[in-house]
Amino acid sequence: MTTTMSIRDLARGGDNIAEYDYVEIKNQKSKKYHGLFITPKYAKEMKEILDKKIANDKKAKLKELDSFVGMLRGKIGEDRIGDIKSKYAKN
Repeated sequence: MTTTMSIRDLARGGDNIAEYDYVEIKNQKSKKYHGLFITPKYAKEMKEILDKKIANDKKAKLKELDSFVGMLRGKIGEDRIGDIKSKYAKN
């Protein structure tokens, strides 16, 4: 089951969150999306999905950086793209 709650509802009594698979948190006046609560049942799976997405985003940024590093050879010293990747990437 899923539901949508406002921050105000959450502050008043968020005890019933445990009965839902996930709860979307939105501001009812501005319709601004604030976040999502996920039950522990799905938390590990969602964390794995998010870790993969973050890693793919980092790879894409590094690939974009790689094209610029190729243009700057000789201007950045003795560093190679592998050195730069290992310095700035955590994966």
